[in-house]
Amino acid sequence: MSALTTDVIQAIKRRLDAATFFSTSPAIPVLTVDQKDITTAITNAAKSSGAFVLIDVAGGESDSADIPGPYFNQGNFQVTISELVPVWRSRSGTTPGAHEICEAVCRLLHQQQALNASNAPISG
Repeated sequence: MSALTTDVIQAIKRRLDAATFFSTSPAIPVLTVDQKDITTAITNAAKSSGAFVLIDVAGGESDSADIPGPYFNQGNFQVTISELVPVWRSRSGTTPGAHEICEAVCRLLHQQQALNASNAPISG
C-alpha cells in the first residue's frame, strides 16, 4: 500500500478510535488491513469482543496509464462492520447491533477531511 493510502486508512482509524461510541464498554475494536497479521487480529477481535470494524481499500482509478502508481484520481475506502451475535449480545449491558455501529461510522465519517497524525489535511 502506498503511504498516502495508509495515511487515509489511519486517519479513518484515528477518527473512529477517538469516538466515545467505539471506546466505551463494550469497546468495539477498529482494525485496518495494513496490520501486520490481520487474520489473527480479526480472529482475536471476533473471539474477545464479538463485534469489530475493519477499514480497507475497495479500489482506485487513474485516468492515465503512464503514471507510475499507485496514483489515483479517485480512491475508494470501505468500512466493514462484523457482528458475531452469540458473542456480542452475550456481553453485559446494552450492545449496539451491526446496523447501529454502521450508522455511527457513517455519522463520524460523513463530510470529514482525512487528517494526518499532525492534524493536517492529507493530500497527494
